[in-house]
Amino acid sequence: MKFKKINFIKNFGCFSDFSWDDNLPEFSTYNFIYGWNYSGKTSLSRLLRCIETKKIQEDFSNLEFKIKTDNGEIIKNKIGEDFPIRVLMKILLVKILIGTMKIMKLTQF
Repeated sequence: MKFKKINFIKNFGCFSDFSWDDNLPEFSTYNFIYGWNYSGKTSLSRLLRCIETKKIQEDFSNLEFKIKTDNGEIIKNKIGEDFPIRVLMKILLVKILIGTMKIMKLTQF
């Protein structure tokens, strides 16, 4: 499955009412997302992380979205389906490293 575009995001971080502009190109196979502080990078990665983990966090209860894929679309009430996506965020990498360090300390004894 390939993500093509984010039709809309509402009530989520800085995305109060985002909709994909027709002039924007669709996503490619791999996408690098960057921008200024507070421009929505973390919010977007958290949305994608919800899709990866198949779970909407409680504090995202007002979130609405629709993502177009080559197989149809993803919306909030279809979040439990299997979508092959991996999200790499700095916070996730830090958690992995801290977990690895704790394991290393335990196994060193």
